[in-house]
Amino acid sequence: METIKNVPERIVTLNADGTRGSVLSKKYYERMREFIISAFDSAPEIAFTDLMAGMTQFHVIEPYENAVWHLLKVKQDLQARGILRVRFIGFSPKQQMLRLNRKAVISSR
Repeated sequence: METIKNVPERIVTLNADGTRGSVLSKKYYERMREFIISAFDSAPEIAFTDLMAGMTQFHVIEPYENAVWHLLKVKQDLQARGILRVRFIGFSPKQQMLRLNRKAVISSR
């Protein structure tokens, strides 16, 4: 049997409702997770659109065309795990306010 070498490690995320989500590169997942958590260092609550804007400013992952998708998938995973709380402020799915559950962050590490 032939083995596959140099295959990046993967993580299976959860959707916001707790069902099986997407398969992501572990490297991208961890970078995005740290970016999201560190965004709460300066504010207790952040708009999802501000998080997207900050991500593009700091070039969290490359290539950029996949960055917003990764952000959304990691946000949903953190939401399903109780690390992020989401409050909708309008009719668009982008109009969300995010709050970090610091107790859950500590227990997930």
